[in-house]
Amino acid sequence: MGDVIAEWVRLHGLGSKLDEAKVRAAWEEVMPPVIVSKTRKITVQKGAMMVELDSAPLKEEFAMSKGRIADMLNEHLGRNLIDRVIIR
Repeated sequence: MGDVIAEWVRLHGLGSKLDEAKVRAAWEEVMPPVIVSKTRKITVQKGAMMVELDSAPLKEEFAMSKGRIADMLNEHLGRNLIDRVIIR
């Protein structure tokens, strides 16, 4: 049954949307609540995760930790969905 659902998702082009939803959920589980509350938007496209933050100091701090953020999320997800992180 799982194979049928996976094939249906693939045929209907929903895999990327499901992956994006998984990344958003992982962000909320991995990051502290204060960071989640400062997050405006998260999108994922072709392995690139774009995070829009409300806080300039957080943007600067995260800009230096992009690789670590991707590693944390990928580890939490159990697979490599994020190749790079873009902070805005």
